[in-house]
Amino acid sequence: LFLIEVFYELLKMKEDSHLVMIGRSGEYLEKVHQRIQELGIGDKIDILPHDSYVPRELSKADYFIFPSSFEGFGNVMLEAQAAGLHCFASTEVTKEVDCGLVSFLPLKKGAKEWAKFILTFYEEKGTEKKDIDMSQFSEEVFAQKFLNLYKKSVKR
Repeated sequence: LFLIEVFYELLKMKEDSHLVMIGRSGEYLEKVHQRIQELGIGDKIDILPHDSYVPRELSKADYFIFPSSFEGFGNVMLEAQAAGLHCFASTEVTKEVDCGLVSFLPLKKGAKEWAKFILTFYEEKGTEKKDIDMSQFSEEVFAQKFLNLYKKSVKR
């Protein structure tokens, strides 16, 4: 719902914005649809089913916005950065997911400040996708990390 509020504020500043969301149906999605209707912005938002082909949708996007209020390790953030997208994430998201394309913002700043930040970023840096080094998340690196953790736990 916070994302809807951020987008609503962004629309006030940049009318040609469009939001694409991917998610599961259910009670929460019903609340999202209700809020979209209340704000009258349904023509500016597409909500795709959870089984949509995420890489294709990311390739069409300019940015990825992830205002999570709690998050373990946001794999979707890795996917977005691998697609070259700059991400705007809440400070609740672990910093380990940042491959160089993430701006972290506190949720307490509110939707209007998030929208201003995103618009300023757009005006200053545009929407060009960036190639980044994702090697720190390779199978080999993860396997070595798990092996090191295992060795430490066995020594105890």
